[in-house]
Amino acid sequence: MSEEAVTETTESTESVNAPTESQEPQGTDETDWKAEARKWERRAKDNSKFREAAEKWAEYEKSLKPEQERMADELDGLRKEAATAKLALLRYEVAQEKEVPLDAVRLLSGETKEELEQAADALLALIESRNPKSPKPDSSQGQPVRGGSTTADQFAAILGDII
Repeated sequence: MSEEAVTETTESTESVNAPTESQEPQGTDETDWKAEARKWERRAKDNSKFREAAEKWAEYEKSLKPEQERMADELDGLRKEAATAKLALLRYEVAQEKEVPLDAVRLLSGETKEELEQAADALLALIESRNPKSPKPDSSQGQPVRGGSTTADQFAAILGDII
C-alpha cells in the first residue's frame, strides 16, 4: 500500500501544479507588440473615416436648416460686428475729445462713453506724470532792464547788503 499511496500523491500533486488550458504560463510574456501596434493603427485610420463621415453629416444637417434660422444666425453675427464697430467708433471719439495720443487709443477700455472718458482721464494723468511738461519760455529774457539800473548796479546792490 505504501507504493500505491506514493504514486497517488505524486499524481495528485502533478495534476495540481500542472497548468490547465485556460491558464497562461506564468513568467513568460508572449505578447506580439508589433501586431498590437498594427491593430491600433488600423483603428486610428478607421476613426479618421468616421470623423470625415461626421463632418459630412454636419454639413448635411446645416443644409437642412430652414432659411429663417440661417438668416437669424447671420443677423446675430452682423449685430455683434456692429456693436464692436460702434464701440471702436466711440473709443476714437472720446480719444479725440480728450486729446489722447493715437498710439494710446487702444488702451482705453469701457463699454459706455462715461467709462471711456474715465479711462481717458486716467490715461492722460499717467502720461503727464511720466512726461512732465517743459517750462514755458520767459518772454522777458534778453530784454533791456527797465528803471535805468544795469545788471552791474543790481549786483553791487545785492553785494552791498551782504557785506
